[in-house]
Formats: sequence, C-alpha cells, structure tokens
Amino acid sequence: RESKGEKIDFAVIDCFSLNSVDLTGAETLAQLALSLEQRGQKLVVANVKGPVAHALKMAQADEHIEKHSGSICTDMQTALQLMAGDASSSDAAAKYKALV
Repeated sequence: RESKGEKIDFAVIDCFSLNSVDLTGAETLAQLALSLEQRGQKLVVANVKGPVAHALKMAQADEHIEKHSGSICTDMQTALQLMAGDASSSDAAAKYKALV
C-alpha cells in the first residue's frame, strides 16, 4: 500500500492466539517498534494475555516498545480506539500494567 502512495501510521500485531513469547520474540517486537518509529509509524501489539505480558515485562520489551512510540493493548477495542485517536497510549498502558 505504501508503494501506491498510501500513508500507513500503524502496524498492528494481534496476539490473540499467542499464549507465550520467548526472549527472542520479545526483543524482536522491541526492535520492530524502533524500526517503525524511524519510518514515522507506530507499533500496536493488541490482545496481549497475561503470560505474554509477563514475558514482555521480564525482557523489558514493553518499556522499549513504549519508548519508541508503540503501544501494548490488552484488547483489540483499545487498539482500535488508540489508532482512531479516541484513546491515548497512557490509557492502553494503564490497562496493560494492571494485567502485569
């Protein structure tokens, strides 16, 4: 879509089917957030469950994602609201931190 001139603001990863993530996966998400930020885009990691949230926190990937303009959302509704401008990244972070 970008090659056709369409601006893409967000890259969304739906973690609905993920029940765990290892250190490599957590670090990859953190690196992806940095790469997207350099392109003027934001990473949104949605539908994060407790075990995945815990793994991201243990790897400090959550801090890295947020540092690079990304967001971690516990549900898709919050992610959609975030992208539409109806919610802030701090709203998403508060729900995420309550999960961890």
